[in-house]
Amino acid sequence: MIGSQVKAYIAANNRSFTLAGVEKLLDEAIALVTPENWARDCAHVVLLEEEAWEQDGAIESTFDSIIITLGSDSSSCSDSSDSELSGIEELW
Repeated sequence: MIGSQVKAYIAANNRSFTLAGVEKLLDEAIALVTPENWARDCAHVVLLEEEAWEQDGAIESTFDSIIITLGSDSSSCSDSSDSELSGIEELW
């Protein structure tokens, strides 16, 4: 990425370890960034975004299949019997 390219240039060429020296190297490093560098990095970002959208779609479809309906009128649900609640006191 462009940021790492600039940082690597500064790290490789920093001999003064002063703010003024780093500012000069920063200007040099930015001047070395080419349109091809930008095009490569932009294409990489587009690829990462497409992958993220694909992963998001997979997650969405998984969530859609996990939906649980609460408060069902189904007769398969049974009320708790008194024996299941033995030893439990009501809070109210």
